[in-house]
Amino acid sequence: MKLGYRQLMTMKPAGLAQRFWDFFAENDESAYLIQCALLVQIRNSLSPTDFSFLAKELICQLFLEGSDLQEVKELCVYFRPYFTDNEWQKVTTRLFPTPKERAKITEQARLYTKKFPLLYSGEREVQTKASLLATFMDENGKKHSWTTSNVDPNLTSQQHEEYLSLLSTLTILQKDGVRRFVSLVEVNYSLFRTSIARRTQEEIDEHQAKVNDLPRVNTIGQAVAQPEEQAPADNMQELSESSKKVAQAAKTGTAKQRENQTSQKIQKQLPQNKPVLPEADSSEELNDPESVAAYLNQLKRKAAGNPPTREERKKQNQINKALGKKKRRRK
Repeated sequence: MKLGYRQLMTMKPAGLAQRFWDFFAENDESAYLIQCALLVQIRNSLSPTDFSFLAKELICQLFLEGSDLQEVKELCVYFRPYFTDNEWQKVTTRLFPTPKERAKITEQARLYTKKFPLLYSGEREVQTKASLLATFMDENGKKHSWTTSNVDPNLTSQQHEEYLSLLSTLTILQKDGVRRFVSLVEVNYSLFRTSIARRTQEEIDEHQAKVNDLPRVNTIGQAVAQPEEQAPADNMQELSESSKKVAQAAKTGTAKQRENQTSQKIQKQLPQNKPVLPEADSSEELNDPESVAAYLNQLKRKAAGNPPTREERKKQNQINKALGKKKRRRK
C-alpha cells in the first residue's frame, strides 16, 4: 500500500484516513507516518477542506506505543490537541526522560498550538478558489517551484510564511536523496472566480426549457438536396471504356490530318521537273504520310539534340534528293 506525497496532497479526507490505516497494517514505520500526518496538517492549514485530526486514533497510538520515534519526538508539539492531559503526560514521559525536557516540550506545545491554529481548523467557506505557487530552495541551494490547488485565498502573507515554513521540518520530502523544502523564497496566488455555480439536474432542465423558447433558425420543411441517381458500376465502366475509345479515335484522326497537311505543303515546294523516289516501293514515296511523319520526327529529335535513326536518315536523303539538295561531304 503506497502512501507518498501524491496521495497525501491529492486524496480526499475519508480515503486518505483509510490509507493511513492500510499503510500501518503493512508497514511498521511509525516515524514516517507521523511526518505524513504533519504534512496533512499543513495541507489543512492551506485548504478550506477539513483535514483536521485525520487518523487521530492512529497518531495517538503511534506516539504512545510506536517504536523508533527518537527522530520525530519533537514533532509531538504539533499534535498536542490530539491528546488529553493524561495522555500528553504519558507521551512526554515516554519520549523525554528528564522533567526539564518534559517541561520545555510542554511549553513549546502550548506556544505552537496557539501560533498554528489552522493546523486543526475545520472546513472554511470561501467565495473563490485559488492555487498557490511557491518557490523553495532545496538542500543544495537550488530553487524549485511548488504548486498546490484548492487553497484558501483569504490567508495573509504572514500565514503563508508561517505555515509553508513548516515544510522545512520534514525529511520525507526528498528527490534523489535531497531535501526539497529547506527555505521559502517566494509565494504567489492564482485565483479562480466562479461565474456560474454548479447546478442540480432540476435547475439544468429548467434552464433548458427557457433556452428552447428562444427564436431560432427554422429547419422544418426545408428541402434537402438529394444526390443525383448514380449509374450502376458496370454501366459506368462501359461508359468509361467507350469514352476512351472515342478520345483515342479523335486523337488518331487529328494526327493523320496534320500529317496530310504537312505533306501537301512539302509537295508544293518540290520542283516539278525533279524525279521523285522510285515507284518500286510505294512506302518510300514522298507523299506517303509515313515518310512525312518520319521526317517530322527527325526534325523533333534534331531539335532535342538526339541523333536521327537509320531509317530517318534514309528518308532524309530521299527528300534531299527530291529537293535537289546535294549530300554534304565530310572533311
